[in-house]
Amino acid sequence: QYNCDLSASYNIGARYFIRELLKPLPETERSSLEAKVPAVKRRTSCVYADLRKLYVEVNNLKAA
Repeated sequence: QYNCDLSASYNIGARYFIRELLKPLPETERSSLEAKVPAVKRRTSCVYADLRKLYVEVNNLKAA
């Protein structure tokens, strides 16, 4: 999936923030999020839209 309307720098930045969101989480929570947003398993192909989905799921996890 490639969002051609977004610049490449947005997608590069999204990969960085995805890594920073997932890094401090325990393995069980990280696996749960990767199941809900499968694209984040392979960070090299992540795009800005994946970051937005992951952010929603992280907030849902914190609210629960």
